[in-house]
Amino acid sequence: MEDDIEFINRTNTGHAWQAYKELPDGRRRHFQPNIILKQLHSKKLFRYARLYTWDAASAQNLPKRERQLIRIDGEPATELDYAGLHIRMLHHLNGHDPPHDEDA
Repeated sequence: MEDDIEFINRTNTGHAWQAYKELPDGRRRHFQPNIILKQLHSKKLFRYARLYTWDAASAQNLPKRERQLIRIDGEPATELDYAGLHIRMLHHLNGHDPPHDEDA
Protein backbone atom coordinates (compact mmCIF):
# COMPACT_ATOMS: atom_id res chain seq x y z
CA MET A 1 0.00 0.00 0.00
CA GLU A 2 2.86 2.40 0.76
CA ASP A 3 4.16 1.98 -2.79
CA ASP A 4 0.71 2.83 -4.15
CA ILE A 5 0.47 5.99 -2.06
CA GLU A 6 4.00 6.97 -3.06
CA PHE A 7 3.05 6.50 -6.74
CA ILE A 8 -0.05 8.70 -6.30
CA ASN A 9 2.00 11.37 -4.52
CA ARG A 10 4.69 11.35 -7.24
CA THR A 11 1.98 11.63 -9.89
CA ASN A 12 0.23 14.48 -8.08
CA THR A 13 3.42 16.47 -7.56
CA GLY A 14 4.25 16.11 -11.26
CA HIS A 15 1.48 18.60 -12.05
CA ALA A 16 0.85 22.26 -11.25
CA TRP A 17 -2.02 22.60 -8.77
CA GLN A 18 -3.67 25.90 -7.92
CA ALA A 19 -6.54 26.66 -5.56
CA TYR A 20 -8.27 29.91 -4.66
CA LYS A 21 -9.45 31.21 -1.32
CA GLU A 22 -12.23 33.79 -1.42
CA LEU A 23 -11.42 36.83 0.70
CA PRO A 24 -14.08 38.81 2.62
CA ASP A 25 -13.84 41.68 0.09
CA GLY A 26 -14.70 39.30 -2.79
CA ARG A 27 -11.18 39.01 -4.19
CA ARG A 28 -9.53 35.64 -4.62
CA ARG A 29 -6.11 34.70 -3.28
CA HIS A 30 -4.47 31.79 -5.09
CA PHE A 31 -2.31 29.24 -3.30
CA GLN A 32 -0.68 25.85 -3.79
CA PRO A 33 -2.88 23.28 -2.02
CA ASN A 34 -1.34 20.41 -0.10
CA ILE A 35 -1.82 17.40 -2.39
CA ILE A 36 0.36 14.86 -0.57
CA LEU A 37 -1.71 11.95 0.71
CA LYS A 38 -1.23 10.04 3.91
CA GLN A 39 -2.99 6.93 5.12
CA LEU A 40 -5.11 7.12 8.27
CA HIS A 41 -6.24 3.91 9.93
CA SER A 42 -9.04 3.31 12.36
CA LYS A 43 -9.01 0.25 14.55
CA LYS A 44 -6.36 -2.19 13.28
CA LEU A 45 -3.43 -1.31 11.04
CA PHE A 46 -4.14 -1.87 7.31
CA ARG A 47 -7.87 -2.12 7.95
CA TYR A 48 -10.43 0.64 7.42
CA ALA A 49 -7.81 2.97 5.97
CA ARG A 50 -8.60 6.22 4.19
CA LEU A 51 -6.36 8.57 2.28
CA TYR A 52 -6.24 12.21 3.35
CA THR A 53 -4.29 15.35 2.69
CA TRP A 54 -3.61 17.40 5.78
CA ASP A 55 -2.90 20.89 7.13
CA ALA A 56 -4.63 24.22 6.55
CA ALA A 57 -3.67 24.25 2.85
CA SER A 58 -5.41 20.93 2.16
CA ALA A 59 -7.82 21.10 -0.75
CA GLN A 60 -10.04 18.60 1.10
CA ASN A 61 -10.74 21.26 3.73
CA LEU A 62 -11.96 23.88 1.26
CA PRO A 63 -15.67 24.66 1.00
CA LYS A 64 -17.40 23.14 -2.05
CA ARG A 65 -17.56 26.52 -3.81
CA GLU A 66 -13.79 26.94 -3.51
CA ARG A 67 -13.01 23.29 -4.42
CA GLN A 68 -14.79 23.96 -7.73
CA LEU A 69 -12.11 26.58 -8.52
CA ILE A 70 -9.15 24.16 -8.31
CA ARG A 71 -7.00 23.98 -11.44
CA ILE A 72 -4.54 21.25 -12.43
CA ASP A 73 -2.03 22.31 -15.08
CA GLY A 74 -4.33 25.28 -15.74
CA GLU A 75 -7.38 23.09 -16.42
CA PRO A 76 -10.49 22.97 -14.21
CA ALA A 77 -10.59 19.94 -11.91
CA THR A 78 -13.68 17.76 -11.58
CA GLU A 79 -15.02 16.60 -8.24
CA LEU A 80 -16.68 13.20 -8.46
CA ASP A 81 -20.05 12.67 -6.75
CA TYR A 82 -19.26 9.77 -4.45
CA ALA A 83 -22.36 10.49 -2.34
CA GLY A 84 -24.55 9.36 -5.25
CA LEU A 85 -22.27 6.60 -6.53
CA HIS A 86 -23.82 3.56 -4.85
CA ILE A 87 -27.44 4.33 -5.72
CA ARG A 88 -26.43 4.96 -9.35
CA MET A 89 -24.59 1.62 -9.42
CA LEU A 90 -27.70 -0.17 -8.12
CA HIS A 91 -29.84 1.42 -10.83
CA HIS A 92 -27.38 0.34 -13.55
CA LEU A 93 -26.99 -3.18 -12.14
CA ASN A 94 -30.77 -3.53 -12.46
CA GLY A 95 -30.73 -2.25 -16.04
CA HIS A 96 -32.23 1.17 -15.32
CA ASP A 97 -31.00 4.68 -15.92
CA PRO A 98 -31.00 6.59 -12.63
CA PRO A 99 -33.18 9.70 -12.35
CA HIS A 100 -31.54 12.91 -13.57
CA ASP A 101 -29.71 14.78 -10.80
CA GLU A 102 -30.23 18.53 -11.04
CA ASP A 103 -27.04 19.16 -9.02
CA ALA A 104 -24.82 17.16 -11.37
